[in-house]
Amino acid sequence: MTRMEKLAALCASGALERADVEALLRWQISLPAEQADCALAADCALTLLSEEDKEELKARENALHDALMTQIRGKTMKKKRMARYMAAAALLLALCTAGAAAYGVTHGVLNFALQSGEPAAALGGAEALVTAGTLATAKFDHCAVEVREAAFDGGELRVMYAITPLEGDVQEDGGSYVVPGAEQDGVHMCDYILVNGQTAYIDEMSEVLGDDGAVLYYLQTNLGEWGVDVSGAQALMIGLPLLPRESADSRVQPTLDFTISANVPQGTARSASLVAAEAQGQSILLESAAFSPIRGEVTLLVEGVDARTLEKTLDDFPYAEDALERELPGTRYAGRFEDADGGARFTVVFDPPEDGWPETATLILLRREGPPDWAIELALEK
Repeated sequence: MTRMEKLAALCASGALERADVEALLRWQISLPAEQADCALAADCALTLLSEEDKEELKARENALHDALMTQIRGKTMKKKRMARYMAAAALLLALCTAGAAAYGVTHGVLNFALQSGEPAAALGGAEALVTAGTLATAKFDHCAVEVREAAFDGGELRVMYAITPLEGDVQEDGGSYVVPGAEQDGVHMCDYILVNGQTAYIDEMSEVLGDDGAVLYYLQTNLGEWGVDVSGAQALMIGLPLLPRESADSRVQPTLDFTISANVPQGTARSASLVAAEAQGQSILLESAAFSPIRGEVTLLVEGVDARTLEKTLDDFPYAEDALERELPGTRYAGRFEDADGGARFTVVFDPPEDGWPETATLILLRREGPPDWAIELALEK
């Protein structure tokens, strides 16, 4: 019997205390979709549900399962991509079926359970990158705004803030949340962040209902992708453009401002070198690489090709494997391909595996016309 099977058996037998079951569920939700044990997550959540809740959620399970299977069958995918989609769909099904959001899952910049079922990941040592507390506040007639956490690893910036209704309860509307009075107050979500006076657009955002009745918002952006240069800065002066304008015709967008340190603890991130590149004769250079406790990132230059041609050549879904052919979670392109001196540049980012970054990794760039795909072998510094 595997470790997961033993845990599932203990959960089903009622031998675990409620707090232990909740901890197991939080652990499974925190994992990347392809690593989570969907059956264990569902068993934990069902153990915590009342009989009445179970009957209601069973009907939702059947409808959701049919919808997911229809989506999967409608996609033509290579084997690797299908496996990743199935894993994410299975975890989403388990979490939605079990109503996992009802069990007080902790939401923060290191573990914000996204609605897609793929939470932001972090390794040991990531806490040193986080600034937490009441970083900034603003109060209006109907709601209050509070920035609660931010994290910076030298390239990626994450922010988590809350909007709390002062009267009434938050309403769900098609997967998003409406804070009563926020519209009247002129408070809204933002699609960019100001960092030291420069604009960085949002790469990833999500919202969940917090345990305290507030709606929690998570923003993530890669500063380099948007040309934001903070090299040499001792502090990041951050502005969130979510506050009301002073008047209807005002062209000035007020921001909720706060400051965090730009200094990243020494030794937090690992670099990497290019070992080999098999790309049908194309010459590929590694421009930069950084693997921190919250994110991995490599920027590559393909010589002798323009960005438009490269974008037409490569598929939208890269993936990466370690030496044992285990996939690195969350592998994706960051931003667009861009023209550079002598070729085209692009960036790939990764979420950290639960057991840490591997010593070597092979990045596979799928071609739209089919194999042979491109294979980029990297060696991480020790």
